Amino acid sequence: MIRQDYIMRLIEQLVKVLAKILFNKQNGNYNEALNNIDNALSTFAGLDYFMLNRLSVKDIKTLLSINEEESSVSVKCIIAAKLLKERTDILKLNGCKNLELIQNYQKALDLYLGCIMNIKSEEMDLGGYYADIKELAEILKNEITPEERLGLAKFYGLLGEYTKAGNELSKLNGSDNTVNKG
Repeated sequence: MIRQDYIMRLIEQLVKVLAKILFNKQNGNYNEALNNIDNALSTFAGLDYFMLNRLSVKDIKTLLSINEEESSVSVKCIIAAKLLKERTDILKLNGCKNLELIQNYQKALDLYLGCIMNIKSEEMDLGGYYADIKELAEILKNEITPEERLGLAKFYGLLGEYTKAGNELSKLNGSDNTVNKG
């Protein structure tokens, strides 16, 4: 019960921060939005952007797992993924067009896929994050690694989107004979 209350408070705080980020993003205050994101990364995950960018997902999970339960670590990873995606979206809006965007989007996708399977549905409604995963998969469609394809297949299977899961497995096996483009 205490753990669930902690996670709910974390989510409530994140929603407030995301509202500030979205407000600044929509009004073209990109530097302020990036500052909001950097502060939130530090507050919620105990990481700064450069550390998040340099560590592997496995290392991030290990670092976050010090004195934490698995579900709390997964929630923090998902928060980090959301903030990294938002940060990268803002960099893109601000005219950044380099490899850093792809790497950031891939890291966000990897964080989502590496952690989302460990979240109990009663602890967190992840519907909004499902849309992020689908958007990242579309952005990265030509850059997705085999590990990410397998994670996407599991993700789509979890959602009951078996055609999409099958399509990812087909791509993983080297054949791009998708079952159905829908």
